[in-house]
Amino acid sequence: MISSAIISTNDLADAIAKAAPGDTIEIKAGTYSKVPYGLRSGTEGKPITIKAAKGAKVIFTGTQSSCIFDTYGISYVNIEGPFELKNAYCGAKLMNSRYVKVSGLTVHDVQYNAIVVSGHYNTIENNEAYNCVLENKYTTQSREYGWSQCMAVWGTSWGVMSTNIAFKNNKIHEAYGEGLDFLECDTCSAIGNEITNGFSMNIYIDASRNILVDGNTLRVNTDSYNTKWGRACGVGMAPESGGISIDNITIQNNVMIGTRMGIYFFTMGNDASYNKIKILHNTLWNVFVTPIWFRAPANSPVGCEMKNNFIFHTGEIEFAPKSSWSLGYNYFYNTYNLPGIYYDSTSKSAQTLDLNGIFNNNGNCNYWDQNLPAECLRPSKNPGYFKLFHTGTKPTNVVEKDFSGCERSTKTPSIGAFEYSEGCGEEVEPPTDVPDETDSTTPAPTPAPTEYNIKFKINYCTPGGQHVSVVGSHCSWNVGSCPAMTHEGNCSWTTILKKGNSLNFNYKFVIASGSSASRWESDPNRVLNGANLVKAVEKSANGKYENCNYSLSGNTITLECFWR
Repeated sequence: MISSAIISTNDLADAIAKAAPGDTIEIKAGTYSKVPYGLRSGTEGKPITIKAAKGAKVIFTGTQSSCIFDTYGISYVNIEGPFELKNAYCGAKLMNSRYVKVSGLTVHDVQYNAIVVSGHYNTIENNEAYNCVLENKYTTQSREYGWSQCMAVWGTSWGVMSTNIAFKNNKIHEAYGEGLDFLECDTCSAIGNEITNGFSMNIYIDASRNILVDGNTLRVNTDSYNTKWGRACGVGMAPESGGISIDNITIQNNVMIGTRMGIYFFTMGNDASYNKIKILHNTLWNVFVTPIWFRAPANSPVGCEMKNNFIFHTGEIEFAPKSSWSLGYNYFYNTYNLPGIYYDSTSKSAQTLDLNGIFNNNGNCNYWDQNLPAECLRPSKNPGYFKLFHTGTKPTNVVEKDFSGCERSTKTPSIGAFEYSEGCGEEVEPPTDVPDETDSTTPAPTPAPTEYNIKFKINYCTPGGQHVSVVGSHCSWNVGSCPAMTHEGNCSWTTILKKGNSLNFNYKFVIASGSSASRWESDPNRVLNGANLVKAVEKSANGKYENCNYSLSGNTITLECFWR
């Protein structure tokens, strides 16, 4: 029996064969070709766990003809990493699996999928994939097709839909295929993922139902990954598999920047149909062609809503048929008259938007830039700036939280991905409670606010002699003056900043050697507003802030981020 064993390269095949429910395989530092076949299943409450040994840098370099993780029919297995998978046909292929969790993988330079899964009750979270689907990069196929996916869920091999598959907080970028696909999936979700640049679309939904797409950042800033059609689209839907319609798809709280098209449905044959599409509280910025486009299906759709979206684009929205959609309180700059779209008579024209800090009190936000950071899209409460904010309308199903995890109003929520309400966004003066003079009871003293420390945490396996630093405006962007993080083992780096309530700065994580940077995180800069983070923590001890996960222990807020 193997229990938290550290195994060498020669032991890996033997360990895979012997691992029993409840065992943990810890892989020693080194370079491996692939994970051998023969992994058993765990059981409920006793999963088999595969992870790197503490502090170990584990790399899998595969071959052009095989996948590094290639399993069939396993259950109750946790693949935790951190592992680097590269130079293979595909990264992780987990077919017909159940209750499998995959995290901590960095997959790059693979000919086909980075991570693909089928089965039931599987979770893919906190992984990174780039330079995937390279089979399209060097062939003429990339001019026409490119339909392979970087990450995906497929239907099972025995002909039934996969169910209850969740993709959470993954980073997908520089993909020569589609970003994240749901192909024949029921009750599946994409939550909090960042998808930047791809062949044809960032998220694609095919022959699936009961899908939630919530809080994702979908960004495109180049057309170099598709030389025929240009930039990738945001969220696309089509019933390519005959007999399975697109049904009950909720797309909410997403930020889409620079995509070719925003959200669209296209027909695939005479039986193509959709129902119960809900497009709620999204922010679409600098969409190149058309923001919303639904071709006429074979059926007469029911239960479709488009409400509380902010769409900055002068192109036409197309619904077919319009009579099937409930439209209301969307903010839309458009020369075409679409009944049900809400217009603001006091707004300035699209041509002069870049002269005003509409969404944020940062006058440096350039509203024509497709790389615009999400913080520039938030409503501003600063009276010195023109404010683009409207209360919306209550959808059929209330969207409880916004992109940042702030609670939405259940009566008049804001339009767009970000809520404009007490405790969300910028600071608001709290109401002053005046005690009743006729009340002889002495009011209890107001407790002093808790002073929180903020602990930054990130996983990154650095080369020898190098470390991770938090570099930003708080230390004048000088690597030598910024706090170096402490290595806690297993590629985990941390640092604690005192008096976090008052901290307010832009920053990035940087790989450094001494006072020199060897690698910076990609743009945009991260933003820390300590007061806003504290407000979020006091509402909920766990959540998401600026695309990082936060948690509270005592008076320390841990902000766990992932390298981008």
